[in-house]
Amino acid sequence: MQLNADLSLPATAKYSDTRWVKSPGGEVDRGMLDRDGDEVARATSLVRYAAGSAFPPHTHGGGEEFYVLEGVFGDEHGEYPAGWYVRNKVGSSHSPRVGPTGCLIFVKLRWMRPDEPDLKLDTRPLADHGWHTLYADPVTPESVAVGVVGVGPTGVLDTAGDTALARLVQNGWELVVAQGQVEVEVETVSATGESRETVRMDVFDWLRRPASTSGNGGISIRNVGTGPAKVVLRAGYMTRWLQ
Repeated sequence: MQLNADLSLPATAKYSDTRWVKSPGGEVDRGMLDRDGDEVARATSLVRYAAGSAFPPHTHGGGEEFYVLEGVFGDEHGEYPAGWYVRNKVGSSHSPRVGPTGCLIFVKLRWMRPDEPDLKLDTRPLADHGWHTLYADPVTPESVAVGVVGVGPTGVLDTAGDTALARLVQNGWELVVAQGQVEVEVETVSATGESRETVRMDVFDWLRRPASTSGNGGISIRNVGTGPAKVVLRAGYMTRWLQ
């Protein structure tokens, strides 16, 4: 299966338009965002667990990375409420099980190198306006960050204020809205001039832009909701997959 598999092209997914597909055993619903392969695939998805559901034991041949968007995810290693960021290294295994709240996670499969470590991080205490780095790859120019966007006069967050992120977004990026509603403005600077693209995003919407789109510009995120907003930004990771 090929879905948004060409990383040199932009991709967008509205949560309200999600087409849910059952896993082969019917344990979970998957909203596929990008996918290169069949059941064993390099993939980015929203995965929805019903209350009281479980998934069979399995091993992550290419690693697993997820952010809990809603509810509480659990396995034999612990419970992870909304706001937790988890990386399960290549070769790791677990048996997911979910309690009475169910859960929704943003998950990436088979995107990791064999030498990347496990990581479990509660992002809920990261409540201050600004970018908060969750993971910075020591080998390749990749980073995962949570952006907290305040309300009122402080309700704008851009990558220009973070030198590392500003550099990484030029190598392509993706973003999922974990809380609230935002307006994302993408600036492209090239030899032919400047251009801007504005995308309105609701909670759980997803946006991916390749290196050629980011150019020498950046990303500006404006809170257009009534409360705080939170986004998860993964920047720079596409470069090695396009070589």
